[in-house]
Amino acid sequence: MVENQHSGKIRVFVYGSLKRGRELNVLMRKGGAERIGFDYIEEDAVLADMGPFPALVRGHGHTEELPIYGEVYAVDADTLAALDYAEGHPRFFRRYKTWSKVHKLRVWVYALTDKAAEVADEPILTGIWQPSAEERQFWKARGVDHGAAI
Repeated sequence: MVENQHSGKIRVFVYGSLKRGRELNVLMRKGGAERIGFDYIEEDAVLADMGPFPALVRGHGHTEELPIYGEVYAVDADTLAALDYAEGHPRFFRRYKTWSKVHKLRVWVYALTDKAAEVADEPILTGIWQPSAEERQFWKARGVDHGAAI
């Protein structure tokens, strides 16, 4: 079971520039993070397109929880501190805990602070930001098709 494989590690759900193949994933690699795999969370939230990166905006007032797609990593405390710094925690992004749906793990996730959310741009209604071919294939095999336009 995944829970036992990564005991003692801190689990983080990422949905944007920290995903594998993206510019800030170097923080994961340098810190020796272990990629657990693709996953999603369901929140009263949407992804907002902030230009070069997406941002999770909580409390959007939807009647149902929307899926946000990404990846889960197991990190150590030093890597989490590096992620906090890169994400501007707690002033720009604030970290909070929720449950991942595929691996059923308690994970940290970064969401815009209320003040930062005031400048959030267009919502990403598919719940996924710039998926890789591997990511698109993973979700399509599970009945989730994000379309070719993403």
